[in-house]
Amino acid sequence: MKRLAVLPMLALAACESEEPEPPSACGSIPEVAVYTGETTTVAACFTDPNGDRLVYSASSSNPGVATASLSDTTVTVAGVAAGNAMVTVTARDPRGLAASQDFAVTVRYLPERLTDNSADDSEPAWSPDGTRIAFDSQRDDNYDIYVMDADGGSQTRLTDNSDLDISPRGRRTGPESLSPPTATATSRST
Repeated sequence: MKRLAVLPMLALAACESEEPEPPSACGSIPEVAVYTGETTTVAACFTDPNGDRLVYSASSSNPGVATASLSDTTVTVAGVAAGNAMVTVTARDPRGLAASQDFAVTVRYLPERLTDNSADDSEPAWSPDGTRIAFDSQRDDNYDIYVMDADGGSQTRLTDNSDLDISPRGRRTGPESLSPPTATATSRST
C-alpha cells in the first residue's frame, strides 16, 4: 500500500513542477482603414495552453486618431481624425502571463459631396492656390465647366454653349469623350 500512496504524490509533484505557459496569438490582425466618425470591427484570437480564462484589453498609440474598445475578442476601432495609429490587443491569464497583437490603423476623412443636384458632376480639379475647384457638370443636357469655392459654395458656370467643352483636367467632355479616339494612318512608298 505504501507504493500506491507514493504514485499520486509523484504525479502531483510532476504537475507542480511544470512551468505555466503564456497565452499565444493565433494568427495576425490585418491592417484596418476607417473614415473619421465611423467604426469598424476586427476579431482578435488568442489561446492559452494551460486552459486559463483570458482577460483582454486594447489600446491605441494615438487616441486622437483612432480609439479601440473590446467586447470579448471583438475589437471596435473608431476613426477620430485623419492619420495613423497602432492598436495593441493584449490577452492576460490569471497568473499575469500575457500575449499581444498589434495592427495598423489608417483613418481618412470621409469624402463629402460638395454639389447637391441630380446632374452628373465630375472631373474635379483644384486651383493652384487650393481655394477653388473647377468641375464638369451636365446640368443643361450639355457638359459645361463650373467653378466653386473649396467648401462647395459659390458655384458658377464658366462655359455656356452646346459644343463639347474641355474639362478642367484637359480632356473633352460629353458623351463623345467616352468613345476612343480614332486615327488614320497613311503609308508612303519611296
